[in-house]
This record gives sequence, structure tokens and C-alpha cells, in this order.
Amino acid sequence: MRIAIATMSRDISFGGNLQAYALQRTICENSHSSCLHIARESKKHKIFIPVKTPRDVLTNANRVVHYRAHKRKMRCFESFQEQYLSFTDKVYSDENAKELNNQFDCFITGSDQVWNCAGGINNILYLNFARKEKMKVSYAASIGIFEIPAQYKEGFIQSISGYDCISVREKRAKEIVEALTGKHCEQVLDPVFLRNANEWREMAGDRIMSEKYIFVYATQVSEELIQCVQQCEKLTGYKVISVHKLLNYPTIEFKSGPLEFLNYVNYAEYVITSSFHCAAFSMIFSKNLTVIPHKETGIRVIGLLETLGAEKSIYNGKFVPEEKYNVNAVSEEIRQNRDESLKFLRKVILDGERKYG
Repeated sequence: MRIAIATMSRDISFGGNLQAYALQRTICENSHSSCLHIARESKKHKIFIPVKTPRDVLTNANRVVHYRAHKRKMRCFESFQEQYLSFTDKVYSDENAKELNNQFDCFITGSDQVWNCAGGINNILYLNFARKEKMKVSYAASIGIFEIPAQYKEGFIQSISGYDCISVREKRAKEIVEALTGKHCEQVLDPVFLRNANEWREMAGDRIMSEKYIFVYATQVSEELIQCVQQCEKLTGYKVISVHKLLNYPTIEFKSGPLEFLNYVNYAEYVITSSFHCAAFSMIFSKNLTVIPHKETGIRVIGLLETLGAEKSIYNGKFVPEEKYNVNAVSEEIRQNRDESLKFLRKVILDGERKYG
């Protein structure tokens, strides 16, 4: 059987790249099938993006000014993708995606916000190009928003109804899919949890920072975030390292790829984040974790914390420098959920190999 994965594997995203690696590696280990990521055309794979809004103009202007820094960042991701991910030789878009039917038997929509249709239905991520005789599966797909926008609801229902097996990452996504399509839907763990902590630590390598530090990864700067970071800094005395620009703290955005991200999380004394995957790796590495959910997309990370019993990690206005969740209990939840998630994935692979050989 020949398997193709459709996910955000070429985007400039720490979590997107790492979950893509984890899913592909796990499929290869649990099957006799070939497995490639679809090299999907994506504006997030480029320094300069197509101009459709005034915000796009400002984004490109910023990238002109900081071109070298963005180029360095791009190289970090390209290096990771070349070493750890296997792609189709050709880049695909809506125009030529049907050609994939000639090469693959089974198509898997991977994880991350692949079904976030706030901006429309992506035909590759929803596998709308696949012929009826092909096997269509989703593994830990995320919708990322609380409701499907009314103008895309019909397209969403038609697209999802064509899947043979459906699994999603969040409880809310399961509720949406089952309510709109009437199809059974499994809730499984994000692919990063399918690999164990030792494997991730080995990939992270030797520590970059020799001194103790607080690692901050937040896609939305808020007064609440600044307050939390300053409380943590004051109470611990540790240096603050941030991915994105945050006050006058050192940033790592333009000199880090997925492996550097793993390194900073693995060796941090404390992690403060709004990111789903940063929270995920913090729990994999048993870190002291504080989560400040994003106002619009926080449902994803809140759902993860609830699933694994780590809700106490959510910031409540006062930082306390002590363990915020039961590490042993969360590790056991990860183990049990990993077993169930692997069971789903192995069954899908076995069913496909029986059908296609």
C-alpha cells in the first residue's frame, strides 16, 4: 500500500513540522507500506507571501527589512525537513492534486489545524481530490475553532462525509464532526505523543543555554502574559528567553528551527506558553508549565490539558513557582491515550494493507 499524508508539513511552524515527523515515522514503523508527505503549495513556506490584504503588505515590508533573519529562519526549517521528512517529488496545489491518485492508495489527513475552515475549505487537506475507490482517513485532525462558519458548513459536511475513518484531536472537533455528518469519530492524541520522551530528547541534543532560564512561547502578547512572565522572573531569578519579541527579553525566533525549539523546551526550568505544541512537549518532558490560552484559539490547548488532567497549568492571575500538575498522573494519561491512539492508527493501516496489499 502506498500512503500519502496531507498536513502542514512544509509550513514554518515548530509544532507543524514535529507532528508531521512523528506521524510519518509512526506509520512507517507500524506498516509495510511506503509513506510520503504531500509537498503542498503553501504561502507559509515562503518568505514573501501573496498580497491580498493591507496586512500582507505590512508583513512583506517587515520581511524586506529583516530579510537575512527570515532567510536564516527558513534554512533552519528546510534543514529539518530534509533530514526528518520525506516528501513527494512534485509540489501539489488544487490544480494538479488529482494526479496523486495515480501514485497512492491511501490518503491520510494529518494533524494540526488542517480542518480550520475560517478562511475556506482547502481541497488537499480535506482530500477532495481523492477518487472514491481510494482510502481516506484522518488522524488527529484539528478544526481549531469552536464552530464551522455558516458559509463553509455545507462544504465541510460534504468533504468529511467522504472519509472512511475519522479521528480528531479535540473533544469539540469530535462533537462537531459527529453532529454535522452523523459519522463516528474517534478522539486521539496529537502525533507528537506517539513518540516517547527519550526520542525527542535525543533529537533536541545538548543544551544550548548553559544557565537556567524561563522559556516563553506565546503567539499573542497580552497584559496577562507580561504579568505572568514578570512574576515568574521575579520569584525565580531566572533569565527569560522568548520565541517572539516580548519587551526587552532575548528572542530566538530567527535562529531556531524545530530542533532548537525542542532543546529550549527540554532544558527550561519553567515554560510559559499559549501554544498547543509547546504545552504538549512541556508535558512530555515533565516541565513546570503555565498556560495562557489564546483568546480565539485557546480551545485547542485547553482541550489538551483537560484530556491529560493538567488543567491546573492554566494561569489564574498569580504565578506560583511550583509544580502545577501531577507529573506521574499526566504521564500515565499520556501512556494510556497513546496506546488507544496507536490502536486506531494500526487498525487503519492493517485494513488498508488487506485491501491494497
